[in-house]
Formats: sequence, C-alpha cells, structure tokens
Amino acid sequence: MATYLAKLKGLPYNEGLTDGDITGQMLAPWRNLGYITAKLEAPSRSVVPAARGVGVAYTAQLIAGVPYTVKAIAWEPTAVYSAADFARDAKLHAGQPAAANLLLETEAPILKAYRTHGYMDAVIESGLTTDDAAHTVSYTLHATPGEVYQLQSLSVVGLPPDVQAEFDAAWSMKAGDVYNEPYITKFIQNNTAMRKLSAYAGAYQASADPQKHTVDLTLTFTRFR
Repeated sequence: MATYLAKLKGLPYNEGLTDGDITGQMLAPWRNLGYITAKLEAPSRSVVPAARGVGVAYTAQLIAGVPYTVKAIAWEPTAVYSAADFARDAKLHAGQPAAANLLLETEAPILKAYRTHGYMDAVIESGLTTDDAAHTVSYTLHATPGEVYQLQSLSVVGLPPDVQAEFDAAWSMKAGDVYNEPYITKFIQNNTAMRKLSAYAGAYQASADPQKHTVDLTLTFTRFR
C-alpha cells in the first residue's frame, strides 16, 4: 500500500470528480481486493511547497471494512453480445473477491462489442445486490446502447499519393457506414502489414454529433522512418 501511495505523489490533485479523484485513487487497492465498503474518514488537506503549481498534502483514516465475495455475476444477452461471449470473456466469476478492476475488465469487451456496432453512447451498467450478513455481492450486467452512429466524413492527413493509394485499398469504413471505433485503432496498430504505410505512425480525432448521430473522422499520419 505504501508503494502504491508513493506513486500518487506528483499526480494532478483531483477531488470530488468521479472515481479518478483522490478518494478513488487511494481506495483502488482495497476495492480491487473486494473491500467494496472501504472509505476514507476525517480527511485533511494542507498546501505544501511544490516544484510547480500548488502542492496538496492529503491525509485520511482508512475504514476498510471486510472483503466481499462474488455470489453470482450474469449478463443479460443481446444480439450484439451473447451469453457465450460473456462466458468466454468474463474476468470476474462467482467465488472470487468482488474486485473492482476485474469488473471493469469484464465490462470492457462488452463495451467494445457495442462500439464496433456503432453504439458510441453505450453504457454497461452493473446492477449490484449485496448481502451484508454473508459479505457477498451479485451483479447483473446489462447494456443501455443508445443510437447507432454513422461515419459522416473521413479526412486523411500526411500521406503522399502513393501511400494514400495503399491506404485507400486497405481502409474499409466509408462515409455512411456504421461508425466502428475499434476498427480504427486496430487498423492503426496493424498498419505495419502494409509496406508503404508501415513507415508512418497514425493517430485519429473523432468529432461526434450526438443530435445527428454522426462522426467526422480525421486520421493523421506522421512518417517516422
């Protein structure tokens, strides 16, 4: 724990905004061990000298509680992500500690599947039921998909004509197609398979219109060899 807390030193101070704040950061090791009721009490803060900006010294008392075990975890299957998909991908299972990180790793491939089908606003919700006497939890995961997004426009920056031609031959997502975010990252990671494009590092910027459910995509390539 001391080693983990030492790694937090020097990070931007963030209090009160999601689980990425100081409370979430400090409780993460415990929540990953199943201490779902762990909390910090009597926090104190003081300003201290810092190499840049303003430093904050933060102390609090940890009330860890007891670890909880997963009694059951289930997914409400859909056409996008089946029961078989869940059985294959799930990282959190009955009998294991109720580890927050493993729950997130279980949700990640579900969200990826929805993003592959254009559901850019998809949210995976983990319905939680606790048995405080037995110190167990049950999860029922389900998706709130939102609307399907389409690719409205594609701009490619940084490629000379011959490399652009190689890109055009390999790239399959066109304007009007369902927007597939995982396809973009996979394409960029695998562009080493293309002789000319392999000399370029790729990055992308997506601008979504939540009213029209469209995305304008810009791919930027930089030659590195």
